Amino acid sequence: MAYLKLEGYDFHNTRKKEMLKKHGDKIKKLYGNNANSFFIILALVVSQFSLAIYLSDKSFWLLLLMSYVIGAFLSHALYVFVHESSHNLVFKKTVPNRLVGIFCDFALGLPGAMAFRKYHLVHHVHIGDFDKDADICSEFEADLVGSGPIKKTLWLFFLGISQAMRPM
Repeated sequence: MAYLKLEGYDFHNTRKKEMLKKHGDKIKKLYGNNANSFFIILALVVSQFSLAIYLSDKSFWLLLLMSYVIGAFLSHALYVFVHESSHNLVFKKTVPNRLVGIFCDFALGLPGAMAFRKYHLVHHVHIGDFDKDADICSEFEADLVGSGPIKKTLWLFFLGISQAMRPM
């Protein structure tokens, strides 16, 4: 499978320019950080731990169902806030945002906020640069996964491992 490289084309900045040209006044009102996000993060972390405590003596099947129906939603929301904190969008200063990212990790099981922050910010500096953008999969990864539904599903299931290996 030939790997498609779109060097020189920057989806993020091109799209940003188009959107600002069309809706700039509305979009710019949304810029900035929102410290109230911390209260949502706190509620998500408390909910995740409360659910875990509640389900600790329940049946395996109920645990599995609640993990899928509720826990996955809570975890996804926390990952969104890890992303927001990596861009310093919760608080104005960097250190409190780093601490918020670490706090999100408490309920996510495996610490990843600081590594995500590091490589995600590198991604924004080098968007579209095949050699430096850690969010672009390697040619080997693209060929290995291909375009079939089974391999893509497995790839999504193990995406964290794939992304952890990309900076190498």
